[in-house]
Amino acid sequence: MDRKVLFICLCVTVFSSLISISHGRIQHHYSYQRYCAYRSWWRGCVRYGYLPISVYDVVMGCCTGFEGSDCTTPICMTPCEPGYMCTSPDDCTVDPTLIGTTNAPINTNTAVNETTSATVEPSNSPSTEPNEIIN
Repeated sequence: MDRKVLFICLCVTVFSSLISISHGRIQHHYSYQRYCAYRSWWRGCVRYGYLPISVYDVVMGCCTGFEGSDCTTPICMTPCEPGYMCTSPDDCTVDPTLIGTTNAPINTNTAVNETTSATVEPSNSPSTEPNEIIN
């Protein structure tokens, strides 16, 4: 009887030492194992006893900012604009599959002024003056 309990404790200890903490979080809780406390030769087990045992489970979890079954899908809290994709947590970049197509996003460095139909070019100087309008 005592050998069986020691064997189970040994197995639980060995198993818990083989768990890699880098792949998840170890969760610990207690359970009870039933054993035959008194056995008669004509009726079998007559009285049962319960032993507390420690149980270790590995709870898998992704790093902060990632999701999916393999934890490689980044999470962007604010949705990316059309033509952009979430490439790392909270970072949207141009979708590489759309580069060179008519579906590519508009370059945000150049804007069109609707009242004069002129293009507004960004200034290369560090001054605080407004951008030049080129007709």
